[in-house]
Amino acid sequence: MTMFANLTQPGGFLGIVTVVCAFFLFVAGVVSVLSGLSGLWSDNRAYIVAFGALNLVAVGGLGLQPRMPWLGAVLVIPGAIAFALAWFWAILPLVIGPVAIVAAVIRAVKLSRLQERVALAT
Repeated sequence: MTMFANLTQPGGFLGIVTVVCAFFLFVAGVVSVLSGLSGLWSDNRAYIVAFGALNLVAVGGLGLQPRMPWLGAVLVIPGAIAFALAWFWAILPLVIGPVAIVAAVIRAVKLSRLQERVALAT
């Protein structure tokens, strides 16, 4: 299964929100890591790289959720908080960060219930 297919589960509006959050977290993570490693911002380089890495871990958590719903949610939460804190001046991360957390928890509930139904049916 591809990463995009993992992100769109369980489908509908929640799948769209998850893809949008993953996109912004991924872009912010790559930009943070690359700019921190290149020395674009000379002060606080370690913090920039760490926040970028947390953003990328959050994307991985969203992709992991169909297999391990609650572990994926646990990985998303620190990355989304780091996203909102590091990019607060852009306003949009202040909205997307909390939305990513809420979407991750709702997905974890829905996907764990789906896994329980599948387990009971077999």
